[in-house]
Amino acid sequence: MNDLFQNKLSEIISVALSQDQLNGVETILKMLCDAVDACGCILWESEPFSKFQNEPPIGNLYVFAKWFQIGEKEKIPLFRIPIQGSANGYALINHAKVDNKWIVNGVMSIRDAREKDAPTHKENYLVKKLNVTSICIVPICFDCENNKKNASLAIYRNEEINEFTDEEQKFIKTIAELVPQLYEAICDKVGKRLLEEANKILDRIDISDRTEDSNKPSAKVQIQLAKDSLTDFCKMVAENFQCVETSLFFDRSYKNFELTHSNQKKYKVGEKYSLFATNYQEWTEAKTEYSLKKEDGLTAWVLAEMKTKTIFNLATFHQDKKNELYVAEECWSDSLKFGSENFKRILREMLNLPSDSELKNDEDVPPLSFMAVPIFRDTKLLGVIRCCTAKDNPWIFPKRHSSILEKVAILISRFWSNFVLHLEEIEESESWKKLIQKINAQNNKIQGNIDRLDFNKDLVYKEILDITQKTFDKQDILDIRLYNNNKELYFAKTLGDSWEKQGSKIEREARKNKTFSKTDSKKIFAFDVIETGDVEFIKNVKEKYGKDTETFPDTQQIIIAPIGVAKENIGVLDIRRTTDNPFPSNAPIMAELIGRQLGLYLELWETEKQQRQVFEDTWHQLKGPVRYNFARATTLINHECFYDEPYEIDEDTAKEISDELFSFRGLARKSKKVLENAGMFAELATKGQLKQIIGGTKLTKDDLSKMCYEIAEDTKLMLDDYRNIRFYRHFETFKKLDNVTVKVKVDYLEQALNCLIDNAGKYSYTETSVQIYCGEEYQGKRYFYIAVENQGLEITASEIKKLLQRKTRGESAKFTTGEGSGIGLWITDNIMKAHGGKLTITPTNLSGKTVVKLLFPISN
Repeated sequence: MNDLFQNKLSEIISVALSQDQLNGVETILKMLCDAVDACGCILWESEPFSKFQNEPPIGNLYVFAKWFQIGEKEKIPLFRIPIQGSANGYALINHAKVDNKWIVNGVMSIRDAREKDAPTHKENYLVKKLNVTSICIVPICFDCENNKKNASLAIYRNEEINEFTDEEQKFIKTIAELVPQLYEAICDKVGKRLLEEANKILDRIDISDRTEDSNKPSAKVQIQLAKDSLTDFCKMVAENFQCVETSLFFDRSYKNFELTHSNQKKYKVGEKYSLFATNYQEWTEAKTEYSLKKEDGLTAWVLAEMKTKTIFNLATFHQDKKNELYVAEECWSDSLKFGSENFKRILREMLNLPSDSELKNDEDVPPLSFMAVPIFRDTKLLGVIRCCTAKDNPWIFPKRHSSILEKVAILISRFWSNFVLHLEEIEESESWKKLIQKINAQNNKIQGNIDRLDFNKDLVYKEILDITQKTFDKQDILDIRLYNNNKELYFAKTLGDSWEKQGSKIEREARKNKTFSKTDSKKIFAFDVIETGDVEFIKNVKEKYGKDTETFPDTQQIIIAPIGVAKENIGVLDIRRTTDNPFPSNAPIMAELIGRQLGLYLELWETEKQQRQVFEDTWHQLKGPVRYNFARATTLINHECFYDEPYEIDEDTAKEISDELFSFRGLARKSKKVLENAGMFAELATKGQLKQIIGGTKLTKDDLSKMCYEIAEDTKLMLDDYRNIRFYRHFETFKKLDNVTVKVKVDYLEQALNCLIDNAGKYSYTETSVQIYCGEEYQGKRYFYIAVENQGLEITASEIKKLLQRKTRGESAKFTTGEGSGIGLWITDNIMKAHGGKLTITPTNLSGKTVVKLLFPISN
């Protein structure tokens, strides 16, 4: 090769290596034509599935790159020629067998070819258009395996001196053999630049954490920012790959669940993948959502196969499907309608191609190519990026392009994973904020109405379900189920289209009136939630339990949260969906909060109700003593013995005055008991316990005997005479105090004995007696006890624990009239705890006797 061509070779290589666009190959072709005074150059490559060894050969050569020395308006719309019957095809097939007289190193003279009857008629249009006088064709290996030549570089000359010299042929062959390597270098450069530009675009979206919630863009704003930036991203990719469309599809719900595919790898995939961003907004007929069904479209095919797919030419599907490389014909449902008579016109308009009446076959239509890459993050299938219809040379997406797109997909996966994670955090924060606002509004409403006697629980239930529905979007099935007196669950309130529209009116009413018990043979999720207090979240009911026939057989997802009052769960908040659209990740926690909030409302209402009852009971208990005290004080003051002087009090008068004074003391004791209870009630309500007794007063048998006697006598005066309840002190048992040391707070002891003796008298049967006695008992350590035994209303073993709780009365006691707020034993139990002692109740035995004991620790 002479110095001139050597210099031109260096210049071409230098310029080629500076190209940063995929169509930079055309610059190489132009420089080659300038170097050898040619009017045009085409880099032909064989289409996939071409078979050179067949007789006759099968397949076509398509234009990978071209350059012609003609005006911009005179573009030559030539895109493919058949292998059989073309000069380039002939050169590829017969390279090792041709006669050197007219083809040397793949160089063919048009004149020689015509003399030898070489089949050039398929290129007649090009020859005529450019007035070609000779062609130099060099077979090369371009993007192929096993070093088999599958492409050719054709140089067209229309000069009068049309023979290519040996030096020119050698130069052309050198350039031709370098073209694949130069194109690979260009692709590397384009890929690097594309990734840099992609990073810049993705960096626009600020997904960094901010300290103040008020500065955080809303989820809606963030999604729109992502859409705008990813639309620019698609435009950038489309410009680099010179294609009509680039689109991004992501998991519609951004949530994933596991599915096993035939490749035995376990991937987390979504059910639906929707269009998120595209550069081709005008393509209104494009499909915008795909499932994992291959027949759902080309994009769905890529998602289902989870592999990169490149399709050379969609228009030749009917021919290519014979190779069994593509799936069913329905796969092309998201592509152009190739059978349309206007297909060529539509494609020409879309690609801005010139029309030419001389070309009436497929060679005047470029390949309609498709390329798509699945987007993964670890084992998650996030979505897919696709490119459709190249609009300039090479008109197809070769392997080099798909390799670049795979690197782009990695960038997208990192961005999208972080974006979705951040988006979920924002959505969770927003949902919590909305829920808290709704709860606060509900709290204000409750606080304004809870002290009313006509507090409407049904309205509260409805508002709670309204809040739930707005928090989780519109739900099909929502309800509140609570325990009835038989420990069965009933529907306290329901909401949702399924409740109001599914079935006939009779069926709907029957469904709402349905109750559930633990003995039901069907699986009732609510009972597990009530027992454990844990939220039940079932993502796929049919997969885990089969059909849910509890209420609605078409239920697919369930969240059940407990409704608790104090330390006891009394029901559940039930949220169900009949669709596969998943709940938000924080849904179970939010459901639990709403359930607990409802329980709090009910507890507040019950507390308010019980507090009113306590006030009423206090008034009721003090009403009699105060009135009677006033009457008896008036009687004593008005007694004639105070006015007639001198006055001798006879025995009957003394007895009358004594009885009045004893009654006065009994009523005063009753009033004192109520007031002391109120004081201890306040201390317990504030601090949760009574202050521990430190030191205390040593209890003696005489003090205890006197206290029991007075309380018994005063209690007896409060009872109706006809009941004839008798009180006995077993004084000999009190003598045990001579041998042990027991320290007490006297007022507390009196209050505890008041409660026990008063209850014994109040709930004893007529004509029975109350026994008061003492003793010692060992329960890990020594205790001195004071026991009160009576024969009356039954106390069962199952209700003993409840009797020691606040505002609880025995089942039998509830049916009696008279005073009783249900706090006496609760306060007495706390009095004993303050002493380091115990209050014990022995269940009623077969003879109808019940024993209640105060156990004080013995100091010595």
